[in-house]
Amino acid sequence: MKSIARLLDYRKYFSGCESQLYRWVDTKETDGIIIPGHPQYDTALVRFINEVYDSGLLLDNYEEVLDKQRVSDVDMLINGADINLLRAILTYYVRGEHSQTGLWGRGVRKKCFLRILNRLSDLRITA
Repeated sequence: MKSIARLLDYRKYFSGCESQLYRWVDTKETDGIIIPGHPQYDTALVRFINEVYDSGLLLDNYEEVLDKQRVSDVDMLINGADINLLRAILTYYVRGEHSQTGLWGRGVRKKCFLRILNRLSDLRITA
């Protein structure tokens, strides 16, 4: 799959310094309007997220798959994940930004995106 191969190319990117991948913009007030703090992501990170959407890896039932694992931290599941669980974790991170502002930043900071890509590579080699 060409799109998955393109995703794996991002491993070097995610191995880099996290401060170059995203930064947190603090809450500020301008003309009496409070603008809440928010992440500002590097364009390459946004490009990666778009490529994940195009890859066919995302699962509609990812919450159900993760709920069966009965863990509070999905990051702990990455290293031993099979392909279905790995897709669920990836979907959690990619779609989760919509409801949990800064989740992509957490994925960068904790090297989750890198670990997911490394595990995806491992599974493709042994599959």
